[in-house]
Amino acid sequence: MKFFHRRPFFMFLLGAALLSGCCLVDEDMSDCGGEQRIDYRLRLVTNWQTELATVLPAETDIPVKQALQTYLQGIFTDMAHDDVSLSFYEQDGPRTEHLDAIVDKDRFDFTYHLPALTLTHTAVANVAACEGVILEGDAVLTSAKLAQHAEEDIAPAHRTGLFAGRTTLQVPANADMRYGMDLTMVNAATALVVETADVAGIDGIRAYATGFADGFNLADSTWTFTSSPYIRTDDLAVETGTQRCFASVHFPSRDYRPTRVVEETPDPFQSENAPDKLWEWHVYASLSDGTVTESVLALSQPLRAGQLKILKAKLHDNGVISVYDTSVGVSVTLDWNQGMGHIIEL
Repeated sequence: MKFFHRRPFFMFLLGAALLSGCCLVDEDMSDCGGEQRIDYRLRLVTNWQTELATVLPAETDIPVKQALQTYLQGIFTDMAHDDVSLSFYEQDGPRTEHLDAIVDKDRFDFTYHLPALTLTHTAVANVAACEGVILEGDAVLTSAKLAQHAEEDIAPAHRTGLFAGRTTLQVPANADMRYGMDLTMVNAATALVVETADVAGIDGIRAYATGFADGFNLADSTWTFTSSPYIRTDDLAVETGTQRCFASVHFPSRDYRPTRVVEETPDPFQSENAPDKLWEWHVYASLSDGTVTESVLALSQPLRAGQLKILKAKLHDNGVISVYDTSVGVSVTLDWNQGMGHIIEL
């Protein structure tokens, strides 16, 4: 027999029935648990408004700042916009119970009837509409991950803020309990603001970001870096002015310290530069003479989950991109020809 209890105020659609029931009247009751209520909270730790105010403070920045705010306001929000996936596992073992649900809250709760065991519980929110990211391998805890998929080494930008959480439940025998569980953001965002004033002979610009994780492991809250696809960026509609803005949402970069969720450091977005580059912008400017100039902007400051990083740059007549931040390395290839590897869309 299975039991699942829910609170309708927080739920609009139930995607699957849950959870383990236990004993009949004449059976051994030692493995029976009780009603276990879990209160979930999406906890957003971010710098995005601070970054906007710090990097784009001028009156001339207002149009691009507004465009970027519009683009990111649905990303940096502590709301479960749509789907949540809730799983229970025996310790380091297979999944025993699973619930898919639709919510539209930053806080919600479910009440389960669980057996008296030690269980690992995972929760993931906002995957369905993310684009390019799927929850895979979740039948077993050790293989459960959020995985980003690419075609010809090009991956789409994420369309939602992804949240995940994990906790261990010591379910007592024949007792009702209440637990709290936080879900934290596991992706990040970047933006490249390019000044194009007084530039001639440029037919188009495309920008990609690369150097980010391609997956997030639910079992230990670590990111994977088995591949390094180019991430598409969106050329935002800026109403006025001479600035262009390319923006994207993706997983974080590598770090020179162990890469884990941001809550493990008290000031998560302040960091010294790593000894080597961690992630890059690749900018391709198509010139009216038919040539293409590639500018590679290399950043050594980690990009962490929940973080927005804005880089300001200047476009020149020969297609070269220069930056104002002296810590960013720039390499340029004039008359660039597309080689092996990533298929760049120009």
